[in-house]
Amino acid sequence: MTGVAIGSLLMVYLVVPWLQKARPWRVTSVVRLTPKQWEVTVTPNGHRGLDYRAGQFAWLNVGQSPFSMKEHPFSISIDGELMDRVFSELEFRDWVFVMCGPAVMMDVVEDHLIQRGTPAHRILSERFSYD
Repeated sequence: MTGVAIGSLLMVYLVVPWLQKARPWRVTSVVRLTPKQWEVTVTPNGHRGLDYRAGQFAWLNVGQSPFSMKEHPFSISIDGELMDRVFSELEFRDWVFVMCGPAVMMDVVEDHLIQRGTPAHRILSERFSYD
């Protein structure tokens, strides 16, 4: 059991950072969206990047060595292509959109979904505000 623990620590703190060092990313823009929310755009530097899906998150280490423990969680989003796609009734008839976020964001998303033909009874939302 001790061997598994030591192996895990070596993997997380030595092997993975060493592999990440070979695949750096460059910060291309930083935009302040709200007092507590930032949009950070990164691009791969010398490699293809990674495959991802919207809703996943990544731990980013900005301005530090890959061996630093100063990582921050960032949600991965996509560009507007999927948001502007019109799904057929058959495609989304059983979908329920469950969302949570600041009131302004929720209003925009709900309005967009309704404009795209989503029945209002299939949109469940919860609003919150920052301190």
